[in-house]
Amino acid sequence: MVKQEAENGDEIVRQINAGLGVREIDLSVQACTKIPTKKLESGKALSLCEQIVAEIFQQAGITQMKAPQVWEKMVEAIMLRKMLKMTALEQHDRWSTVLGHVGEAIGILKTTNRHISLPPDDLGFIIAALLFRRLRPSGSENREVNHFIEIFGTRNAIQWLPVAIVVSKLRPKLRGPFIIEIDESRRVNKPKIQYQQIPGGCVMVVTTKSPAVNIYESDIREALRAMDIHFSHFEMRIKTPVLTDHDEESINPSRDITQAELSAPEPAPLADRREAQPQREFFERYKHLWKGSLREHGSVSGSLRELVYQDCTDEQIFYLEETEKDFLAERMG
Repeated sequence: MVKQEAENGDEIVRQINAGLGVREIDLSVQACTKIPTKKLESGKALSLCEQIVAEIFQQAGITQMKAPQVWEKMVEAIMLRKMLKMTALEQHDRWSTVLGHVGEAIGILKTTNRHISLPPDDLGFIIAALLFRRLRPSGSENREVNHFIEIFGTRNAIQWLPVAIVVSKLRPKLRGPFIIEIDESRRVNKPKIQYQQIPGGCVMVVTTKSPAVNIYESDIREALRAMDIHFSHFEMRIKTPVLTDHDEESINPSRDITQAELSAPEPAPLADRREAQPQREFFERYKHLWKGSLREHGSVSGSLRELVYQDCTDEQIFYLEETEKDFLAERMG
C-alpha cells in the first residue's frame, strides 16, 4: 500500500514536470494522499494553479488582462503546492475563511431570503479543493458543513462565479458575501452595485442578468453528496437562462475550452531549484502575487512566502523581501 502510494505520487510529479494539462492529471487525494511536491521543478505548481484559474476565468468569459488583481487573489487563495500535500479541507488556511463567509451568507439569507454569492477567490478555492484535489471536511462542525451545503447545494452559489469576478474587479476591497438581484431587462448590460441596510448591518446588492450554467455546478453538487448522504433529498436550483447584448464587462461565459488554451508551458530543464535560475516568467508571477498580497492585505501570507522560498533563488528572495521592507516602512510613515 505504501509502495503504491509512493509510486502514484512519483507518477503525478512526473506528469506535472512533463507539462501535462491540469485536466490530464489526477490530482485527487484518492490518487495520492500527499503528493511529493519537493520533487516538482521550479514554477510547476504555480503553472498548474494558473491553469485552474485560467479555466475558471474562461468559464466566466473574462480574461486575465481584464481582471488581473482578481486573478492574483484567486491564485493566492488556492496555493496549489500546499493543497497537493493535504488530505482534508481543514488543513488549508482558506477553509476557515470560507466557512466564516458562509456563516455570514446564512445570516443574510435568514433576513432576506435572496440570492447570495461569495467572493471569487473563495469560489476559486472551492473549485480547486473540491473538484481537482477532491478534499472533503474532516473535523468541521456539522452545523458549518450543513451551512456550506446549503449555500453551494441548495442555493447553488457557484452559479454566480462570473458575477463575482466582475464585482470583485469593480470593488477590489470585496471581502465577504453579497446579495444578487436578477433583472433580465435590456437595460442591465453590466452589474449594478449599490448598498442596502438590512437587519444586522449594511450589505452589497448587485443587480445583474442571470449567468449561463457553468461546468462546475453539477460537479460541486456531486462533491456535496459525498459530504452528506441526506443532500440528495435537498431541492437544488438548476437554471439555464442565456445572456445577450453584453458589453466588454458582461457576464457571458465561453464554453469553448480547449486543451491548447489550458496546457502548461514547456517543461523547464531538470536542475536544482535553488541553484538554477528559475524561468523569468515564474519570478514575474511571484512578484505580482507578492506585491498584490502587500497591496491587498498589508502583509505576505505564509503560504506565498513558503512557495517563494522553495522556488526562487537567493537573489530573487532578497529582492522580494526588500520590496516588503520598503512597503512596510512607507506604510509606517
